[in-house]
Amino acid sequence: MEQDITYEQLKDAAARADRAGDNYAGRILLSMSDKLMKWGKLTLRQTDFARSLIERHSPRENGLTVLKAMKNFKRKLK
Repeated sequence: MEQDITYEQLKDAAARADRAGDNYAGRILLSMSDKLMKWGKLTLRQTDFARSLIERHSPRENGLTVLKAMKNFKRKLK
């Protein structure tokens, strides 16, 4: 069984998404954190979606995304 997503993970990822300009992901993650507090758990589909949004805005993933974008840009310049 996969590890559950915590309230803190959702809130932190929502803040990172907002700082990155991804207001949609920020709103979704914030909403999910509210639902988690209200119901005590998320559905499997919500957890999967939240995990993908959290990974999209993780500091490690952002660094790799920027690096990939820079490499692609350099290729286009050649």
